[in-house]
Amino acid sequence: MAPQAHAPTNAARSAAGFPRRMLAFVLDGVLIAFATAALYAAFQALVGAPVEVFPEAWQWKSFLFALAIVPSAIYFALCESSRAQATPGKRALHVRVVDVYGARISTGRALLRTLVKLLPWALAYVASGFPGPVLVASASMHHPRLLFVAYGLSALYLAAAMMTLRKQSVHDLAAGTYVALT
Repeated sequence: MAPQAHAPTNAARSAAGFPRRMLAFVLDGVLIAFATAALYAAFQALVGAPVEVFPEAWQWKSFLFALAIVPSAIYFALCESSRAQATPGKRALHVRVVDVYGARISTGRALLRTLVKLLPWALAYVASGFPGPVLVASASMHHPRLLFVAYGLSALYLAAAMMTLRKQSVHDLAAGTYVALT
């Protein structure tokens, strides 16, 4: 069933602030870490040590990337497009993800929001050595340029959340959503 269109509301008053949103993200991160550890243990029990299954560095790093990013994207997209409109971390802090009219969002919109949200994290992972440093500026510089791009995106996301009326970060603006108090 498609969400009903609602008349615009004064949503700025009901927008969740950055500290509440960040704490919800940290709580969700803890849940995702436990789930990822369980997936890793299950993989190891079924197939054997992943390092032996993926002998090349790029294969091992790709496995770890997929193990972290794919379940995270599914978790956020399904939870935020569910009837609860929130992940367990958001529910604990009494916030939910809504469209600009305050309605529930589709799974596709939630997935777009999630992929844009996780982009700096994914770039930082790649920059940290996938399988070696990426786009190194010079031999004397130990941080790859891509890591600075990830830092820059993170700063942009934070600035957007602080400067927009509904406290929307870049991922919210991209998906036409915001995080509202319940």
